[in-house]
Amino acid sequence: MRSLQEFTIRWSTAGGGQPREIVRQQSAGSTSEIEDYEVNLDGVSALQLVIKPDLTNKEGLATLAAWRVA
Repeated sequence: MRSLQEFTIRWSTAGGGQPREIVRQQSAGSTSEIEDYEVNLDGVSALQLVIKPDLTNKEGLATLAAWRVA
């Protein structure tokens, strides 16, 4: 069975409140992904990246080689 991975990127402001979702994406069986998102986040104070490497067995492993924010 192929594993099902998911990643989510959220942002929040300095004022707090619940983080807002930019993207949530699932993919099955890939060993490498490159994603490029362009988003205007005026007033952002925090970015959150959540990686769930295996939604089926809960025993997967994920690595992140680079995360660039400009």
